[in-house]
Amino acid sequence: MYTHQDRILKQLIVQLDGLSKLEVYDLLHVLETLLLDHSSPIAANQLLEHYEQRIVEKRCIQKTDKGCYYLHDHCMYLKIYKYHSFRMPNIFYRNALCFSLPKKIQCYPLTKQNLRKHLIHPAIQLALTAFFAEHKPTARNPITKRLLLMEVLDGIDPK
Repeated sequence: MYTHQDRILKQLIVQLDGLSKLEVYDLLHVLETLLLDHSSPIAANQLLEHYEQRIVEKRCIQKTDKGCYYLHDHCMYLKIYKYHSFRMPNIFYRNALCFSLPKKIQCYPLTKQNLRKHLIHPAIQLALTAFFAEHKPTARNPITKRLLLMEVLDGIDPK
């Protein structure tokens, strides 16, 4: 017979399907830091509101007076941003992804040519060549919905 905690844990485990252990540990850390500021019992709407505020503060980088770039994903080698225009509806900018290099502010459109031009490490160049033979830069993992490019770059040893 399952307890209430067992049933909740089973539901959470199903939600983690397809994620790596490192991603799960990162999610648990974020959840722990969110819970530090809240009292018990948890009010989901307050927790979600607090999380949304943290996302906007942490991930919004206003580049121009025309729109904002929001951090979409990151790894050791790249930061991927998604553009949201203040003037045009988001349906026109649905695939407006760009990237920047670590410790650099300049953003570049997410294209094969730009990635090859700016990621010059030999190990990365080999991985990019193999990746681009089969996929586009915006290809996603069907299970986790993460960019496949980021998964490939996460697997490259920095040495």
